[in-house]
Amino acid sequence: MKRSLLFVALPAASLLACNATRPAQVPDGFVCDGPTCVLFDAGAPDISTNDTGTSDISTADAGDAGASDVSTSDTGAPDISPDGAVPDAGVDDATPADAAVEKVAPTLTLALLAPSGPVVTNGVVHVSVVVSPPVPVTLSKGSSTLVVLGGDDGGAGSTPTDGGTTLTWDWDTSSLAEGLYSLTATASLESQVVASQPIAITVDRTAPTVIDRTPANGNTNVPIADPITIRLSEPVAPSTFSPTAVSLVNVQTIVPATSQLSADGLKITVTPTSPISLPASMSASLSAPLADKAGNKVVLGTWSWALPAWVQYPMLVAWPTYAPALAVDPSTNRPIVAGVFSNASDTTRHDLVVRAAGPAATWVQPPYPVPPSGFTTGSSLSLQPFLGMTSTGPVVGWVADTMSYVAAWANTSWSPFTPPPASAQLTAFTLDKAGAPYITWGATETYVAHWNASTTTWSPLFGIAPVSATSSTSQLRIDAAGQPAFAAEALYRYVAGSWLPITWPAGLSDTGTQFCFDVDGRPIVGTTTGTELQLVRYDSNTWQPWGPTLPYGHLNRFQIACAPASAGAVVAFTDQSSIIVARLTQAGSWETLGPAPAVPNSLGEPINLRLVVGADGRPSLAFQQYVPAQSGHILSVVTSNR
Repeated sequence: MKRSLLFVALPAASLLACNATRPAQVPDGFVCDGPTCVLFDAGAPDISTNDTGTSDISTADAGDAGASDVSTSDTGAPDISPDGAVPDAGVDDATPADAAVEKVAPTLTLALLAPSGPVVTNGVVHVSVVVSPPVPVTLSKGSSTLVVLGGDDGGAGSTPTDGGTTLTWDWDTSSLAEGLYSLTATASLESQVVASQPIAITVDRTAPTVIDRTPANGNTNVPIADPITIRLSEPVAPSTFSPTAVSLVNVQTIVPATSQLSADGLKITVTPTSPISLPASMSASLSAPLADKAGNKVVLGTWSWALPAWVQYPMLVAWPTYAPALAVDPSTNRPIVAGVFSNASDTTRHDLVVRAAGPAATWVQPPYPVPPSGFTTGSSLSLQPFLGMTSTGPVVGWVADTMSYVAAWANTSWSPFTPPPASAQLTAFTLDKAGAPYITWGATETYVAHWNASTTTWSPLFGIAPVSATSSTSQLRIDAAGQPAFAAEALYRYVAGSWLPITWPAGLSDTGTQFCFDVDGRPIVGTTTGTELQLVRYDSNTWQPWGPTLPYGHLNRFQIACAPASAGAVVAFTDQSSIIVARLTQAGSWETLGPAPAVPNSLGEPINLRLVVGADGRPSLAFQQYVPAQSGHILSVVTSNR
């Protein structure tokens, strides 16, 4: 609708009345200013949002949107001019407040950027918080306030960035006691409160300590096969570790080695990667700092040890003059020894004693218990025990009161085998690759039996060899094909269901019938000329010399053992008061390993010499020497580090 304005001139008296009280001569709809009155709002809705908010002059405005002007304020914005020249929004002037201008608070967000996860520290923890819109942020340690960031003073140590929405702070934990704390960031805006997830902060100023290391510092009798390890009180941070973390030195020569950290970070294993010249004076040190997650550095301290040519196990006192039995634990390559001697409280009884070597050249404690008395009593107990070793423990054989017995260690106790026939007095003993025993017995004939685990009986599968066998001359070995062979008047091998005798070569008067099989299954024996030792092996149906001769002064108590792989064969014999040990390699050259260390303060030649070779090619010896101060013989066990 088109609006029109009508200007009407009025007398001065009428203008006064217009300004004070509405004169009768001024029609409805007119607003007066001085001598001029204006007709306003001819019934169309107001279209302006501007209103003065003051009361309309009339109680009924013909030019308004139709709602009664009953309030003293208007819901629209104030009119631009007091005369209403600009129309308002046409909203009813019915409320005392201006509802069109309502303020809504923005959504409050907060993120703890750093630390992003659990922290272990010995000093300063860097904290970074993002908050929007910019409001103060409270950092708390548990229920205690640490600092308020972004306040009037910005918070102690805070650095607002990005228009005040990112706040940082370095939390110095040096005054806190060691322990676990919880860090939380909190912000609020009007009725909104936002908090971060708690972050675990561990204050740790204690450096990892070395709780154990092998070899022990200062140990001068260390087996070269023993591991080199460090055990720590708390984990090492993998970021500080490397394969060259630990350095090895032999005197002043660096020994190449690699270091490995366990998955839990508590153990370091060092492995030499090249041969070590023996004897060796070893030392170890850290090539670079190692630290825990908090940065506390490991202190290794002085660490040195010696690798002798021969490792000596503690001497065993009060052993009888009877020959011991010697074997090697296949899982550790350490020796194990067995012997028989009189019971201290019952002189009619003999006890079978078995001792196994442990780490650091010690005997495992406690020792194996004596087998049940029912198997070891009797004054006629054989003074020659028999011994073999499996991955689960030793297997022993002995004779008591004309009966033979065999027992195997079963975790915590001895488990006896079914006894062999009553007439069987053991003369030789060995184990097959599965750990089942072979035994021989017989005075005028030799019987060979094999333990059958399925039937738990002795199976005489190998018949009877028409030769005698005694414990002093007989040996029993397993060849490369897994078949038995034993030594008596000849070397007997079991081939195609029958015993095949092989005549011994000449020159065995000093060496006896000691033999072994090389890696190709060829039997090897030693022959002598009186001043030289010559090894020979049976190849192509004849005994043939193997390698050069080995000179000696006196040769007694000869022992031979074949080594695995390329290690060849090892021989040991006594030369007056010395024990000579040498290895003939597969390449055909002699390597001297001895002399082996003798018993201190002993008299006479070593006796009852025994020799075995481990899977690592290192030989072990057992022997006895008379010691006047002990009023008897001492049993020694030694292992070569070469």
